[in-house]
Amino acid sequence: YDWPIAVGSQDDPDGLHKAATQIQTTAIQSLIDDDGIPPNKIVVGGFSQGGAVALLTCYHPTMNPQKYKFAGCIGLSAWLTLPQQVNDPTLAQQTPLFWGHGTYDDKV
Repeated sequence: YDWPIAVGSQDDPDGLHKAATQIQTTAIQSLIDDDGIPPNKIVVGGFSQGGAVALLTCYHPTMNPQKYKFAGCIGLSAWLTLPQQVNDPTLAQQTPLFWGHGTYDDKV
C-alpha cells in the first residue's frame, strides 16, 4: 500500500479539524483539567500524519482557539497541512518547534 502523499495532494480540512479537535478535547484538555498540567508544560508531537496534526493543533488559529502556549511541538517526518490557514504569528512565535526528517524518507 502506498500513502497518497505527493506534491499537489489535497488536504481534508474536515478530517484534519476533527483530528486536531480530538487531541485538544481528549488529550490536552484532560491533562489540564484532570491532571493540573498547564499548557506551557505540554509538548504536542507526532510522527508522519500524527506530526501533521500536531502542527495544526499548535499553530492553526481555529484548532488552537485558546491560543495555548505549549512547551513545544514536535513533527517527525511531518508536513504542514492547510498552510494558507496557518497564519497567526502569535501562535508561531510562542511555541518552540522541532521538525525532523530522515535522509531516506521518500514520502514526505
